[in-house]
Parts: sequence; C-alpha cells; structure tokens
Amino acid sequence: MEALLGNLPAGIVPVVTAFDQAEIERAFALETTSGASCRRCWQLGSCWALVLGGGSLLQTSTSFGSLLYYAALSWRPV
Repeated sequence: MEALLGNLPAGIVPVVTAFDQAEIERAFALETTSGASCRRCWQLGSCWALVLGGGSLLQTSTSFGSLLYYAALSWRPV
C-alpha cells in the first residue's frame, strides 16, 4: 500500500477499497470503501484511474465470481 500511495502524482486523492476500513483510514488518513461492494465501487464513477494491487486479482482459484468481480470493477463503458 505504501509503495502504491508513494507513487501517485501530487494532488491525487485516492479512495481505497479495504476489508479493514478503520485500520486503513487510521494508518494512512485516507477515505475508504468496502471492496466487497461492487455497487459502491461503481458509484465512484468520477474517478479517472483505477489502481489494482498485486496478488493475482484476476484469477479463478478462489472462485469464478472473483474473476468477474475484479473484471467488472476495471471495465467502464465509453
């Protein structure tokens, strides 16, 4: 997380998806949203960039639904 945040351009205000929102808000003083809520993430439609962390998010080993979820987060109609 620190490496990703440290490489953002100046002036960028990120909203972070997090399982433990309170911990991330406290540690980094950032706005968070639940990563489990695809609907809430889509409501952040005014964003101009999406940064996905590492760890093979686009995979099917946990479930096919996981693959669909992260693919849906990264897809935006033109």
